[in-house]
Amino acid sequence: MENVKSIVKDNWKHAMAMVSYLFIVLLYGLVNKPNLGRVHSLVTPFDRNTPFIKYFIIPYNIWYPFIIFSIVYLILKNRDEYYRTLLGLDLGVLVCYAIYIVFQTTVVRPELMETDIFTKIVAMTYKADLPYNCFPSIHVFTTGLIILSMLSSKNTNKYIKITWPIIGTAIIASTLYVKQHVVMDVFGGLLLSLIMFYAFRKVEEEKLISWIKKLYLSLTMKKKLEI
Repeated sequence: MENVKSIVKDNWKHAMAMVSYLFIVLLYGLVNKPNLGRVHSLVTPFDRNTPFIKYFIIPYNIWYPFIIFSIVYLILKNRDEYYRTLLGLDLGVLVCYAIYIVFQTTVVRPELMETDIFTKIVAMTYKADLPYNCFPSIHVFTTGLIILSMLSSKNTNKYIKITWPIIGTAIIASTLYVKQHVVMDVFGGLLLSLIMFYAFRKVEEEKLISWIKKLYLSLTMKKKLEI
């Protein structure tokens, strides 16, 4: 129990930085609808020949605990990597939102006729996430970035380094098999994950915190001068 208290005490301030990502995720509803522009289709023959497999809804929804566990793990094992990953997630999702606004794509979903548990989960997923925010895939982008971050962290457990790419690959494949995305969305998400991963390679915890403090001080000083 004492160990748990110590871990919480040492890391809760760093965990609070995740609020930025949670806030950005909450903005998703603003772009999760058709805009006034033309809705494009990036469907290819490959997508038309890719079957709908309802069972893939399980790895698709494993994405949620996959992301949360990975971020918490990085807080505990490698804070520099945690802050780099968090910055990448924040900026990458905002880039996705910007693309959705100016270049909106859609995916044709299959008609769900069966009534088994897997089909019901697919139906709930479809209802929660309208088919208007597709390119690039946030599911794929975040999964790709997490895999790269976990593999690059020196403190990552060897079993996680083996299993995370496997789980991540299943999540990425699931976006195609449950017809949430097309193959171009996957390529777009993977490209964005690579860009965000390498963009913040030189970011370190101390430098980032120092930068935030300087930004805060400059803003508060500016306010005082205005008064």
